[in-house]
Amino acid sequence: MIYEVGRNYGFALGHAEGCYFDMADDAAAIMVFMERPSQNEKEQMSENHYVKYAMLPYENVIMMLFKFGRLEWMDAPYTPHLSKNLTKLQTISDGLGYATHILLFDTQTGKLVEQRLLGMPTDFSNRLADEVTRIRKNPFDMNKFNNDIQKAYRYTTDQLVTLAGKTY
Repeated sequence: MIYEVGRNYGFALGHAEGCYFDMADDAAAIMVFMERPSQNEKEQMSENHYVKYAMLPYENVIMMLFKFGRLEWMDAPYTPHLSKNLTKLQTISDGLGYATHILLFDTQTGKLVEQRLLGMPTDFSNRLADEVTRIRKNPFDMNKFNNDIQKAYRYTTDQLVTLAGKTY
């Protein structure tokens, strides 16, 4: 799919606010949905600001954690079992990482208001690949997945970042 800033995307209109992570064979995606994001929120998500990553494997869920510029940390529970376009993990070469497409949508208008592409750090990409491989070895159970998410949400996002330990 081709994404263009300023274009309306029906799936984004009225979408629940939050941060979502997904992987495909060719890249990862971080989709952030906000109702009427402020100019500051748009700016913090832009290529003018850093992105921090953290990851906390929590039973059969990978709690993906992201910080865009000066915005608060965001969490996105993830399982590769729900990644429809992930059939084979890419091999990570030294000095490289998974390509990551970051998209910010306005849920009130359905418009894509900001996007950028960057590479995840090598070490982070390798850790993510290891966790994806681990989780894919187990059969998927949606109830277990939802229960694991609820257990993880006993912690605040900042506490999850602390539990994750290393940030990138």
